[in-house]
Amino acid sequence: MSENSRSNNRRSELTEAAIEAFVEHGFEGTSVADLVTVVGMSKAAFGYHFESKDALLVELATPLLDALAQLETAITTDPEDIARYLDVLLTHADVVAWIDGDRSALSHPVVGTRISDHLSRVRTAWGDGSDAGEVRASMAIAALWRPIRNLEDRQIVATKDTVITTVAAMLARS
Repeated sequence: MSENSRSNNRRSELTEAAIEAFVEHGFEGTSVADLVTVVGMSKAAFGYHFESKDALLVELATPLLDALAQLETAITTDPEDIARYLDVLLTHADVVAWIDGDRSALSHPVVGTRISDHLSRVRTAWGDGSDAGEVRASMAIAALWRPIRNLEDRQIVATKDTVITTVAAMLARS
């Protein structure tokens, strides 16, 4: 095995351990020492892979945030758009489950700001400018995000059509 391949494996082990630890203990509740102990590496080795725990947080969240940003260009209340949104969340379910319940991640200057900005843009796209529209859009977003944290992946996939229909109904302007 090449040195680069070994390094990539160790980096993958570290990111997987970080997500598991962040889900269980939160970003603030997990130290670099905790992570390196689980993976069996030194703090210096951690530093080889990541500049800081904050850099690790940003790297773990960026694929989800980038995928969500791509959706924003044409997100509508059409069930197909809702399905695409749910697919992005399911693709990144481990990160969604962690971030959705972690106040420290949600208040992080980079990650928190990007999520907050994203949610604001989706509420605007899904709302109708009224207070009631804002509430409907907020509830619809929660109906997509929250099950990923609270249900098993197989339950969400098995009920995907129900989730999409429910969210579309929530967004229906009356």
